Amino acid sequence: MSACGLMVWDLQTFHFFILLSIQTLLTMFKKLLLGLVLFLAVQLVNAQSFDNLKVLVVEHYSAKFTIRYNPAVTKIINKKEIDKTTDDECILAIETSISGNASEKTQIRASMAPSDDPHFSIGPEFEWLNGEELIIPGNGYVYTAGRGNEMFDVHRKFLYQNGKFVEVKQPFYYVGMSTETVKAVALYSDTDYKSVVASLPAGYKVEVVINKGEHYLVKTPGGLVGWVKIPEGSMSDTSPLKGIYYLGD
Repeated sequence: MSACGLMVWDLQTFHFFILLSIQTLLTMFKKLLLGLVLFLAVQLVNAQSFDNLKVLVVEHYSAKFTIRYNPAVTKIINKKEIDKTTDDECILAIETSISGNASEKTQIRASMAPSDDPHFSIGPEFEWLNGEELIIPGNGYVYTAGRGNEMFDVHRKFLYQNGKFVEVKQPFYYVGMSTETVKAVALYSDTDYKSVVASLPAGYKVEVVINKGEHYLVKTPGGLVGWVKIPEGSMSDTSPLKGIYYLGD
Protein backbone atom coordinates (compact mmCIF):
# COMPACT_ATOMS: atom_id res chain seq x y z
CA MET A 1 0.00 0.00 0.00
CA SER A 2 1.36 3.44 -0.92
CA ALA A 3 2.14 6.11 1.65
CA CYS A 4 -0.81 8.13 0.34
CA GLY A 5 -3.16 5.17 0.81
CA LEU A 6 -1.92 4.65 4.35
CA MET A 7 -2.53 8.30 5.13
CA VAL A 8 -6.13 8.15 3.83
CA TRP A 9 -6.77 4.99 5.84
CA ASP A 10 -5.31 6.56 8.99
CA LEU A 11 -7.49 9.64 8.55
CA GLN A 12 -10.59 7.49 8.07
CA THR A 13 -9.69 5.44 11.15
CA PHE A 14 -9.08 8.62 13.12
CA HIS A 15 -12.43 10.08 12.06
CA PHE A 16 -14.16 6.80 12.95
CA PHE A 17 -12.75 6.76 16.46
CA ILE A 18 -13.53 10.45 16.92
CA LEU A 19 -17.17 9.84 15.92
CA LEU A 20 -17.33 6.77 18.16
CA SER A 21 -15.97 8.75 21.11
CA ILE A 22 -18.46 11.55 20.53
CA GLN A 23 -21.36 9.08 20.35
CA THR A 24 -20.16 7.39 23.56
CA LEU A 25 -19.88 10.74 25.33
CA LEU A 26 -23.34 11.76 24.13
CA THR A 27 -24.82 8.48 25.40
CA MET A 28 -23.13 8.95 28.78
CA PHE A 29 -24.31 12.56 28.94
CA LYS A 30 -27.92 11.52 28.18
CA LYS A 31 -27.79 8.92 30.97
CA LEU A 32 -26.34 11.43 33.41
CA LEU A 33 -28.96 14.01 32.42
CA LEU A 34 -31.76 11.47 32.86
CA GLY A 35 -30.37 10.49 36.26
CA LEU A 36 -30.18 14.14 37.30
CA VAL A 37 -33.76 14.78 36.18
CA LEU A 38 -35.01 11.75 38.14
CA PHE A 39 -33.02 12.82 41.21
CA LEU A 40 -34.43 16.35 41.08
CA ALA A 41 -37.94 14.97 40.60
CA VAL A 42 -37.62 12.83 43.73
CA GLN A 43 -36.23 15.80 45.67
CA LEU A 44 -39.10 17.95 44.45
CA VAL A 45 -41.65 15.41 45.68
CA ASN A 46 -39.96 15.14 49.08
CA ALA A 47 -39.59 18.92 49.34
CA GLN A 48 -43.16 19.72 48.39
CA SER A 49 -44.78 22.55 50.28
CA PHE A 50 -47.73 22.04 52.59
CA ASP A 51 -49.89 24.60 50.78
CA ASN A 52 -52.02 21.89 49.18
CA LEU A 53 -52.88 20.23 52.51
CA LYS A 54 -56.21 20.57 54.30
CA VAL A 55 -56.49 21.26 58.03
CA LEU A 56 -58.53 19.37 60.63
CA VAL A 57 -58.74 20.62 64.22
CA VAL A 58 -59.68 17.99 66.80
CA GLU A 59 -60.54 18.70 70.43
CA HIS A 60 -59.94 16.17 73.21
CA TYR A 61 -60.50 17.29 76.78
CA SER A 62 -58.48 20.51 77.19
CA ALA A 63 -56.30 20.06 74.10
CA LYS A 64 -56.69 21.12 70.49
CA PHE A 65 -54.91 19.00 67.90
CA THR A 66 -54.15 20.21 64.39
CA ILE A 67 -53.75 17.69 61.57
CA ARG A 68 -52.67 18.74 58.09
CA TYR A 69 -53.46 16.04 55.54
CA ASN A 70 -53.56 15.26 51.83
CA PRO A 71 -57.26 15.35 50.87
CA ALA A 72 -56.74 13.08 47.85
CA VAL A 73 -55.96 10.07 50.07
CA THR A 74 -57.74 10.96 53.33
CA LYS A 75 -61.08 10.13 54.90
CA ILE A 76 -62.31 12.28 57.82
CA ILE A 77 -63.74 10.24 60.72
CA ASN A 78 -63.46 12.43 63.87
CA LYS A 79 -65.20 10.22 66.42
CA LYS A 80 -64.48 9.00 69.93
CA GLU A 81 -63.19 5.49 70.57
CA ILE A 82 -60.99 3.54 73.00
CA ASP A 83 -57.21 3.49 72.58
CA LYS A 84 -56.30 -0.20 72.86
CA THR A 85 -52.86 0.55 74.33
CA THR A 86 -54.16 2.58 77.28
CA ASP A 87 -57.85 1.61 77.49
CA ASP A 88 -58.58 5.34 77.54
CA GLU A 89 -60.74 7.48 75.31
CA CYS A 90 -59.20 9.00 72.19
CA ILE A 91 -60.36 10.64 68.97
CA LEU A 92 -60.12 8.60 65.77
CA ALA A 93 -59.48 11.60 63.54
CA ILE A 94 -58.69 10.42 60.02
CA GLU A 95 -57.77 7.49 57.84
CA THR A 96 -55.05 8.41 55.36
CA SER A 97 -52.10 7.19 53.34
CA ILE A 98 -48.73 8.22 54.74
CA SER A 99 -46.94 7.04 51.60
CA GLY A 100 -49.43 8.59 49.19
CA ASN A 101 -50.55 5.18 47.91
CA ALA A 102 -54.33 5.25 48.23
CA SER A 103 -54.45 1.48 48.83
CA GLU A 104 -52.31 1.78 51.99
CA LYS A 105 -54.51 3.43 54.60
CA THR A 106 -53.50 4.20 58.18
CA GLN A 107 -55.70 5.43 61.04
CA ILE A 108 -54.64 8.51 63.01
CA ARG A 109 -55.83 9.07 66.59
CA ALA A 110 -55.37 12.06 68.91
CA SER A 111 -55.44 11.77 72.69
CA MET A 112 -54.56 13.39 76.02
CA ALA A 113 -54.75 10.06 77.87
CA PRO A 114 -53.59 8.58 80.12
CA SER A 115 -52.02 11.56 81.98
CA ASP A 116 -52.66 14.75 80.01
CA ASP A 117 -49.88 14.00 77.53
CA PRO A 118 -50.94 15.25 74.06
CA HIS A 119 -49.97 12.72 71.40
CA PHE A 120 -50.99 10.93 68.23
CA SER A 121 -51.48 7.16 67.99
CA ILE A 122 -50.86 5.93 64.48
CA GLY A 123 -51.56 2.63 62.71
CA PRO A 124 -52.63 -0.79 63.99
CA GLU A 125 -49.73 -0.85 66.48
CA PHE A 126 -50.77 2.55 67.90
CA GLU A 127 -47.33 4.04 67.32
CA TRP A 128 -47.09 7.02 69.70
CA LEU A 129 -45.83 10.44 68.56
CA ASN A 130 -45.82 13.36 71.02
CA GLY A 131 -47.26 16.67 69.89
CA GLU A 132 -50.33 18.75 69.19
CA GLU A 133 -49.65 19.21 65.47
CA LEU A 134 -49.24 16.50 62.86
CA ILE A 135 -48.47 17.04 59.17
CA ILE A 136 -48.96 14.17 56.71
CA PRO A 137 -48.12 15.33 53.15
CA GLY A 138 -48.36 11.79 51.72
CA ASN A 139 -44.72 11.33 50.74
CA GLY A 140 -43.68 8.74 53.34
CA TYR A 141 -42.79 11.33 55.98
CA VAL A 142 -44.71 12.90 58.86
CA TYR A 143 -43.92 16.04 60.82
CA THR A 144 -44.80 16.79 64.44
CA ALA A 145 -44.75 19.84 66.67
CA GLY A 146 -45.68 20.20 70.30
CA ARG A 147 -44.77 21.03 73.86
CA GLY A 148 -46.05 17.96 75.74
CA ASN A 149 -43.25 16.15 77.62
CA GLU A 150 -40.73 18.57 76.13
CA MET A 151 -38.65 21.57 77.24
CA PHE A 152 -40.03 23.75 74.41
CA ASP A 153 -42.12 23.45 71.25
CA VAL A 154 -40.12 20.76 69.41
CA HIS A 155 -40.44 20.20 65.65
CA ARG A 156 -39.54 16.74 64.33
CA LYS A 157 -39.60 14.83 61.05
CA PHE A 158 -40.11 11.07 60.80
CA LEU A 159 -39.82 8.48 58.05
CA TYR A 160 -42.64 5.93 58.20
CA GLN A 161 -41.10 2.55 57.39
CA ASN A 162 -42.57 -0.93 57.89
CA GLY A 163 -45.18 0.42 60.29
CA LYS A 164 -42.56 2.18 62.42
CA PHE A 165 -41.41 5.78 62.69
CA VAL A 166 -37.72 6.61 62.37
CA GLU A 167 -36.80 10.16 63.30
CA VAL A 168 -34.81 12.10 60.72
CA LYS A 169 -31.90 13.41 62.78
CA GLN A 170 -31.29 17.15 62.84
CA PRO A 171 -28.00 18.73 63.96
CA PHE A 172 -30.04 20.93 66.31
CA TYR A 173 -33.67 21.60 67.17
CA TYR A 174 -34.85 25.09 66.32
CA VAL A 175 -36.30 26.94 69.31
CA GLY A 176 -36.87 30.52 68.12
CA MET A 177 -38.23 31.76 71.46
CA SER A 178 -38.06 35.38 72.63
CA THR A 179 -37.87 35.32 76.40
CA GLU A 180 -35.87 36.65 79.37
CA THR A 181 -33.50 35.41 82.03
CA VAL A 182 -35.06 34.39 85.34
CA LYS A 183 -31.79 34.87 87.19
CA ALA A 184 -28.25 35.94 86.38
CA VAL A 185 -26.80 33.70 83.70
CA ALA A 186 -23.55 33.42 81.73
CA LEU A 187 -23.26 32.72 78.01
CA TYR A 188 -20.36 30.48 77.01
CA SER A 189 -18.42 30.17 73.77
CA ASP A 190 -18.65 26.36 73.70
CA THR A 191 -20.50 23.51 75.35
CA ASP A 192 -17.52 22.74 77.58
CA TYR A 193 -18.60 25.87 79.49
CA LYS A 194 -15.13 27.22 80.15
CA SER A 195 -14.96 30.56 78.29
CA VAL A 196 -17.57 33.22 79.10
CA VAL A 197 -18.93 35.38 76.26
CA ALA A 198 -21.23 37.54 78.38
CA SER A 199 -22.79 37.67 81.84
CA LEU A 200 -26.47 38.62 81.84
CA PRO A 201 -28.53 39.88 84.79
CA ALA A 202 -31.98 38.61 85.76
CA GLY A 203 -34.78 40.00 83.60
CA TYR A 204 -32.55 40.41 80.53
CA LYS A 205 -34.31 39.99 77.17
CA VAL A 206 -32.83 37.21 74.99
CA GLU A 207 -33.72 34.93 72.09
CA VAL A 208 -33.22 31.19 72.40
CA VAL A 209 -32.11 30.13 68.92
CA ILE A 210 -31.34 26.39 68.82
CA ASN A 211 -31.03 23.40 71.14
CA LYS A 212 -29.10 20.16 71.36
CA GLY A 213 -29.77 18.05 74.45
CA GLU A 214 -29.19 20.24 77.49
CA HIS A 215 -27.39 22.94 75.49
CA TYR A 216 -29.19 26.11 74.32
CA LEU A 217 -27.71 28.75 72.02
CA VAL A 218 -28.88 32.17 73.20
CA LYS A 219 -28.67 35.54 71.40
CA THR A 220 -28.67 38.93 73.11
CA PRO A 221 -30.31 42.08 71.67
CA GLY A 222 -26.79 43.28 70.87
CA GLY A 223 -26.11 40.25 68.68
CA LEU A 224 -23.83 38.27 71.00
CA VAL A 225 -24.45 34.52 71.09
CA GLY A 226 -23.43 31.89 73.60
CA TRP A 227 -24.41 28.61 75.15
CA VAL A 228 -26.51 28.10 78.28
CA LYS A 229 -26.80 24.70 79.95
CA ILE A 230 -30.25 23.66 81.16
CA PRO A 231 -30.50 20.02 82.30
CA GLU A 232 -33.27 18.03 80.64
CA GLY A 233 -36.26 17.70 82.95
CA SER A 234 -35.66 21.09 84.60
CA MET A 235 -38.84 22.59 86.03
CA SER A 236 -39.94 26.22 85.75
CA ASP A 237 -38.59 27.09 89.20
CA THR A 238 -35.06 25.88 88.38
CA SER A 239 -34.61 26.92 84.73
CA PRO A 240 -32.57 30.13 84.18
CA LEU A 241 -34.67 31.03 81.11
CA LYS A 242 -38.37 31.80 81.28
CA GLY A 243 -40.44 29.34 79.26
CA ILE A 244 -37.68 26.74 78.86
CA TYR A 245 -38.73 23.97 81.23
CA TYR A 246 -40.11 20.46 81.16
CA LEU A 247 -43.85 20.37 80.60
CA GLY A 248 -44.91 16.87 81.56
CA ASP A 249 -45.11 14.40 84.39
